[in-house]
Amino acid sequence: MGFRWIFNYKINEHGAVTRHRSKFVAKGFTQIEDATFFENFAPVASYVMIRTLFALTALPMFTVLQYEV
Repeated sequence: MGFRWIFNYKINEHGAVTRHRSKFVAKGFTQIEDATFFENFAPVASYVMIRTLFALTALPMFTVLQYEV
């Protein structure tokens, strides 16, 4: 199943652009029934998990090489 970016922007009451938004979405129309129909994919990092990983790297036995969040 493929993915794509959707770009959008918010407009205020005067017609000026106030905010740019982007979303990474799955192309649901490319699903094959019984093959990829019941698969879920959500690449989301929760705040609790990020804090837990940062707390673990504070221990002396762990070393942080790179952050990519």
